[in-house]
Amino acid sequence: MNNPIIKHITFPLYYQYKKIPLLKALRELEKSQWYSQDELRTLQLRKFKDLLKHARENTAYYRDILTNSSISIDSINTWEDFRRIPILTKETAKYNIEKLVSKNASKEIGRAHV
Repeated sequence: MNNPIIKHITFPLYYQYKKIPLLKALRELEKSQWYSQDELRTLQLRKFKDLLKHARENTAYYRDILTNSSISIDSINTWEDFRRIPILTKETAKYNIEKLVSKNASKEIGRAHV
C-alpha cells in the first residue's frame, strides 16, 4: 500500500463506512512492529487474556471450564499460568461442538460447523 491517497484517504474511508475496525488493528500492527521482544510478549499475553475473556463470556464450554476450575483470568500474569487451562483436544471439541459455538455467532455459521 504505497499510494498515499489509498493508504490515508480511500482505505480509511471505506472501512469507516463499512464499520470494520481494521484500521485500529493496522495502526497497532504498524506500531508494534518496532516493539522489543519483552514488549511483544506482554502484548501477546494481554491479547490472549482478552481472547480468553471473550471465550468465557460467549461460549458455554469455556464458561464451564473456567467456572468449574480454580482458574481466574485476572490471576493469569505469565505464560506459565496459561498452562493451567485445559487443552482443547479434537475429541473434546467433537463432543462439545454446540457449547463451543459463540452465542453471538450467526445461526448459519453455527449450522455449518455442526
